[in-house]
Amino acid sequence: MFEIREMHDASSVYDMYKMSKIFKVYRGKFVPMGEPSTWPRYNGLKVIANWTLRRATKG
Repeated sequence: MFEIREMHDASSVYDMYKMSKIFKVYRGKFVPMGEPSTWPRYNGLKVIANWTLRRATKG
């Protein structure tokens, strides 16, 4: 019903879909967060979950 084919020729993949190009896009976007003990203290509101509103998991 289905035929499995392997791609041996990398030239058939457009440059924009190659992993090297994808990694290059995200290279400068993420900065390491560092050690949590050095983060500034958060003085905002606390979020408290209401477990009665939790959705049932499937499966």
